[in-house]
Amino acid sequence: MPTELAEPAEPMPPACPAASTPPAGGRRDPSERQIIAEAARLAQRAHHSWGLALPPHPRGAVQSQPVQTLHQLRATADQALAELRRRAGPVDPEIRDDLLRALELELHLSRHILTRRSARRAALRRGLERLRPVADPAHLLDRACVEALRSCGVRRAMLSRVSDGVWSPWRSADTTVPAGETGSAGRDGSAGRSSSAGTALSAGTGTTAAWQELGPMPIERLPLEAEVAAERRPVLVERPASDPRVHPALRRLLTSSFVVAPIAPADTVIGLLHLDRSGEAREVDRDDLEVAWAFAEGFGRVYERAVHRQRLDTQRRLVQRAAQRQDLDTAPPDHAIDLLPIAPRAPGRYEPDTASPPVDAPEESPGILTSREREVADLMCTGLPNEQIGERLVISPATVKSHVRAILRKLGAANRSHAIAIHLRHTHNPA
Repeated sequence: MPTELAEPAEPMPPACPAASTPPAGGRRDPSERQIIAEAARLAQRAHHSWGLALPPHPRGAVQSQPVQTLHQLRATADQALAELRRRAGPVDPEIRDDLLRALELELHLSRHILTRRSARRAALRRGLERLRPVADPAHLLDRACVEALRSCGVRRAMLSRVSDGVWSPWRSADTTVPAGETGSAGRDGSAGRSSSAGTALSAGTGTTAAWQELGPMPIERLPLEAEVAAERRPVLVERPASDPRVHPALRRLLTSSFVVAPIAPADTVIGLLHLDRSGEAREVDRDDLEVAWAFAEGFGRVYERAVHRQRLDTQRRLVQRAAQRQDLDTAPPDHAIDLLPIAPRAPGRYEPDTASPPVDAPEESPGILTSREREVADLMCTGLPNEQIGERLVISPATVKSHVRAILRKLGAANRSHAIAIHLRHTHNPA
């Protein structure tokens, strides 16, 4: 799906000059709330006066109240026109007036909906533009939830990791502002408050604590999240309390409708983004689903770009180090290198240098390493600890430790430093 939002399934009137120009006579359009209230009164009056059939509640994906009202106004206009055609004799002025008013309200409401969708597209573009200059993938993940609030206009954003078949809650952000703090996120585009695992929870919200308490679990125990990860498509959950796909632990936290969107750089799902409007009267709707999908896909592309750029930088540094060592290896004997005198040993005793590995150490080629192990080895060469390597590769520290043990075993290295030396030597001097 492109980063630009796809047009929603609800029918919308084509753009026309009347939708972008102010009404004649300087009259201001009624507000969205006024239109919704008047449309309800119009439908009830027409129902009692000339038998308008009230539209049923829409089934399927949740629609926002303005979109529901738009459908209702169109149904009112269609039925009024059909009733005028059916009746013989002079035109009934009441039905005619209802028809004209329904069309007028439909036009005003269409303007509001188009304006809001344009504003949300603009907010999404601004959010992704703020993320593009961030070079560190770990910093991008730190900012994902807050930018989701600002770009998608929701109340809460919760990010989880998916690695090796394990789902783990990770970051979260909401618009609840504790006493003494400033900033909120939402439709005005201001910043939200973010927190991560291990961070002390500020007074005023329980979202972060509840999210972290869910703990890691196999993703197959989460039918909804497993479905999103497998199909790499977002899902809108209308009624979490009765949806069997929602895990009971998540159902206690996500009590209203919510969206789950996959973050899948290079077609590999590394995380899931849960968005909702907790505390709002308005439910999450199909517009929110479209915006969340566009943000998740755009974020995935920005993240993928940052990962590739970081790997190139890492390889560049490794090549520079290898080139510097090659210069020393090929330097002439008088290259200003002072040799230290060998310390005398007692006669008849042989004391091997314990600082260097035995000559016959079974050093194997790094070609036997898996692609993930090579990535871990490259980051080991930069001096990063296991925790930071996990942040870069979006895997847990325990998984990194497992990869490091496998690298030491395959390279026949006695320790981490020895493995780094072997990896550098074989990587840049394969012969």
